[in-house]
Amino acid sequence: MIWFGIGEMSKYFLIFWARLFIVSINTTAGVWRAPIARQPRGECLGANSLQIFVLVVIPSAVPYIVTGMRVAMASSFMSIIPAEILAAIPASDTCWQKSSMLLQTKPHLRGAAHDCILGFVVDRMFRFFVDRVLARYMSYISVT
Repeated sequence: MIWFGIGEMSKYFLIFWARLFIVSINTTAGVWRAPIARQPRGECLGANSLQIFVLVVIPSAVPYIVTGMRVAMASSFMSIIPAEILAAIPASDTCWQKSSMLLQTKPHLRGAAHDCILGFVVDRMFRFFVDRVLARYMSYISVT
């Protein structure tokens, strides 16, 4: 909040920060766990190091990257509510503050239910996309 102030930019940064480490750690783990036996085979076929990275290592790391993205997506949905509370514009935050002071739980439960339904729908859409587009890469984890 010190860098971006109160408003939308600080919310985006907080959600980005919640996702950054999860995706980067899973991507690193996927690259480290790429099958070493495939790399010399690519060299024997005449591939240089960039081609080996793009055609062997990255497809082998896709399951780890996708897993990291799904976990990070769940983490970002959990960080939406603190982002709203910490970095909300005072005019839009008055509804939450007034309902808290008056012990009205309906607005809070409605907002939490909305976030849960939205998270579920986005997760299902992401899984549908992965099943349709990245299905051939997802089989690498079961083969190796």
